[in-house]
Amino acid sequence: MKQIQRTSNILVFVATAFYAAACGIALDAFLMQQSVSGRTTLYVSDLLIGAVAGAWVVQHKLLQEHKRGLLKERIQFLSELNQHVRSVLTSLSLCGKNTGSVQAEVLGELLRRVEANLADMFERLLFDRSVPENAVRAAKETLDSMAR
Repeated sequence: MKQIQRTSNILVFVATAFYAAACGIALDAFLMQQSVSGRTTLYVSDLLIGAVAGAWVVQHKLLQEHKRGLLKERIQFLSELNQHVRSVLTSLSLCGKNTGSVQAEVLGELLRRVEANLADMFERLLFDRSVPENAVRAAKETLDSMAR
């Protein structure tokens, strides 16, 4: 997985560098064709490339903030849902302890299944490909600690 990600990053870098260099060369050729001096061509080219790079950095930062916000909303939603489900499960488990042993075993098995399915559902709802791996690990550890 990391090798695929690394290869993907290298390809994106090479494509971006090639595109930026091609745009810079095309801009320089255009300015030279317009009989603009070499120094002015250099300054204009540098300013435009800097502006494009700055815009890319800002766009990347905004995208990362958006992803963080979505992850925060997902975690908040799942946390609230978890609290409601846990309160219901706690009530059911307390009722199961007061009844006969066969009923308590059946209820205990059903509760275990519900908790396992909820944990699986939480993982599928919470984690997608855009979330960094360290955030996924931390959230999974939190889910595991809640399941205990």
